[in-house]
Amino acid sequence: MSTPTDRSAAYDRTAPAETDRTDPPPTRAPADETEALRAELARTRARLDDISRLVSDWIWEIDRNLRVASVSPRVMEALGYHPMELIGRPFSEVLGPDLPITAPVAQAHARARPFRDHEIQLTDRWGHARSFRLSGLPVFCPASGRFEGYRGTAQDVTELRAREAALLEAKNAAEEANRTKSEFLAQMSHELRTPLNAILGFSEIMQREALGPIGTPQYREYAHDIATSATHLSQMINDVLDVAKLEAGKFQIYEDAVRPQDLVERALRIVHQRAEDGAVTLSRGGPGDDVSLIADSQKLLQILLNLLSNAIKFTPAGGRVALHAGVDGDGAYRLSVSDTGIGMSAEDQRIALSPFGQVDSSLSRRYEGTGLGLPLSKALIELHGGRLEIDSVPDAGTTVHVILPADRIDPAG
Repeated sequence: MSTPTDRSAAYDRTAPAETDRTDPPPTRAPADETEALRAELARTRARLDDISRLVSDWIWEIDRNLRVASVSPRVMEALGYHPMELIGRPFSEVLGPDLPITAPVAQAHARARPFRDHEIQLTDRWGHARSFRLSGLPVFCPASGRFEGYRGTAQDVTELRAREAALLEAKNAAEEANRTKSEFLAQMSHELRTPLNAILGFSEIMQREALGPIGTPQYREYAHDIATSATHLSQMINDVLDVAKLEAGKFQIYEDAVRPQDLVERALRIVHQRAEDGAVTLSRGGPGDDVSLIADSQKLLQILLNLLSNAIKFTPAGGRVALHAGVDGDGAYRLSVSDTGIGMSAEDQRIALSPFGQVDSSLSRRYEGTGLGLPLSKALIELHGGRLEIDSVPDAGTTVHVILPADRIDPAG
């Protein structure tokens, strides 16, 4: 059993341990850390100031009362005002009344929304209207979440809109001029063809000596040359008028049941003499399928003549031109004209398919023509719902495919 002295001694031994316990002093940021934070804050502020000076947009900020709180110096170039002239003014006086910024302020916290590329018209110091594209974000207090205002950017798009308007005006003027040209050419059919038909008719009468002998043999040669030149001119005029009608939207096709084999034979007969004159071998590949098509026979014949004439024209003496016709593996009807001529590169094909495009555009051209054969054929086949394809390699020949869709094959034929 312990004595009081013992208990006192035991107490004395424990007391100092409890009495000596003290809490550590509060931690304080060293002075150099505070300075580092201040330096970083200064660098961040300088960085933002530099950005606001360098960017082409001017930066704005409005407070929760929707008054201008800050404007970057770039506004001087845009509107001619010093920033201090604008601070404190209602945003509707500076940035315009139609901004998508919520008011009244009491409800702004609930309905404030960001916006982007909102275009407005502002008047500068000198009374000139300028266009700006504004973007903005609502600002909220990090601690309370209270709405604090908006900040955003304003991009001057005045010159951009002026250029766009000028381009649109030029485009409209060009389209109007093109429509006027196309309508004019489309209406010139009778005026151009009537005198040309007279030349053709009288030259043929002279060639046949229907009203009696001419007398001088050289005159007969002249009559032949007149008829040949008039025929060539008539073909070119017809192509030009057809393109004009297509551009004016006044071209029509007249569909009927057509036997393509009859058209192939007719086209080969028409160009046979031209092939002989150029020492080009003309052939027909395979018998073809005995089917009937629903199409405009005159336009299909025109397509074949265009393609065959081109192939003969661009094939040197001793070369070959072949015409194949028949149903392909996809059930479509395909007409293909192949030659061993000069061929075309991909760029040449692009030019050749453009109206009036001339692959050889020099003054000393080797090949005559308007450059309308391929684009006109392409337009005519597209009116039938088909397509035109070209396989060609420079100096290795060309094959042009005219493909009519399977629904153009007459099931009753």
